[in-house]
Amino acid sequence: MGEKTCSQCGRSMTVRDLDDIGTCTTCLAPACIAHPAYLETVDRPAVLVSKDHAILRSNRVFREAFGRVSGVDGTTRIGEALDCGHLAGSQRCGETAYCLQCGLRRVIGLVYISGERLRRIPVHHVRKPGHRETLEITAAKTGEFVLLLL
Repeated sequence: MGEKTCSQCGRSMTVRDLDDIGTCTTCLAPACIAHPAYLETVDRPAVLVSKDHAILRSNRVFREAFGRVSGVDGTTRIGEALDCGHLAGSQRCGETAYCLQCGLRRVIGLVYISGERLRRIPVHHVRKPGHRETLEITAAKTGEFVLLLL
């Protein structure tokens, strides 16, 4: 395996020692993740959410892919940014009958409660208007937030 450097501590590591977000397991510190520049080092769509699914930070890749979030927001929820097909009228992400079955909601809740990292979990998602897709989610708890990679 080739050599790679941890994006946070700079330690030289083999690729198998790195997790999916390019940091060694000791570097996934809340202070690093919360820094606005950190998410820009991730080359896939990345978003930091609160336990109620409000987006606190997102990277450029996420904003280009989904276009509904301008970075630090705190009011837009992940389902709204992903243009969830189950939202109707004035209902918000987390308020519809379908939300109880939402795979993304389950991933966020499990990671938030257990603190366990989940890697490459397939989550079915319906985008408006009726377009169904499977997102591959990696999630990790950092402080009081959950980091999602899509």
